[in-house]
Amino acid sequence: MPKLEAWTGLRFPESGAYVVPGALTPVTIDREADHGEYVEPNVWMRHAVTADDLDFEARLP
Repeated sequence: MPKLEAWTGLRFPESGAYVVPGALTPVTIDREADHGEYVEPNVWMRHAVTADDLDFEARLP
């Protein structure tokens, strides 16, 4: 836990969720397991791409 506390500049005295400034989601702390977890959400998108889309240099002025 000392490394995570040094990284965030915060103290985590008990298990639970902690808001860290600049983080997208709370950090979850489990003091009994001496474990902290930070997971950022992701959004995956699928786009149809054609050969013309890949030839972007041909469209440059």
